Amino acid sequence: MSENNKIISIDIEINASGQQQINQYKAAFEGLKKSINNLSNPVSQLNGDIAKLTGSIGQLNSQTGSISDAAIKIKGNFEALGDIFGAVKSGMDMLKAGTLTLTTALTGGLSILLTFAPEIISLVSSFFKGKEAVAQMTDKMKGFNEIIKTANSDTAAQTTKLNLLYKSATDLKESDEDTVKMIKLCLS
Repeated sequence: MSENNKIISIDIEINASGQQQINQYKAAFEGLKKSINNLSNPVSQLNGDIAKLTGSIGQLNSQTGSISDAAIKIKGNFEALGDIFGAVKSGMDMLKAGTLTLTTALTGGLSILLTFAPEIISLVSSFFKGKEAVAQMTDKMKGFNEIIKTANSDTAAQTTKLNLLYKSATDLKESDEDTVKMIKLCLS
């Protein structure tokens, strides 16, 4: 025989108890094989659950982006609100600067309201009296508007006269005679 073809053979005799042991091992290996095959079902289910979890994480990431966008919009709204408050503050400052003019206008308006309070009360009560009240209200509104127009024109004329009187009285360049003439003209 050549050295490459050395064959060893062993004869094994198995008695009944050995055969029984082999059968037990074979049954145990078959049970192990079934258990390993049954493990593939939970692993497949786990893969599906991981895919669902990945999808949920993706949705969470997109919602986080939406929340971030909303926060940026809210910040912009607060900045715009700050601008509005700044504009209101500057408007209030301008209103304070024009207080004298506003006081004059309010005084004139209050005088008109006090003078014509009965007519205004009558006008308001006529709102509740039906068709006839509408006609009366129209007539009274026309009269009221005429009174307001007259009051406004009188107020404008008086304001002009007061301005001229003030300028005449405080103008040091004019002679006393010219000042007296201007004052008489304004008072007439």
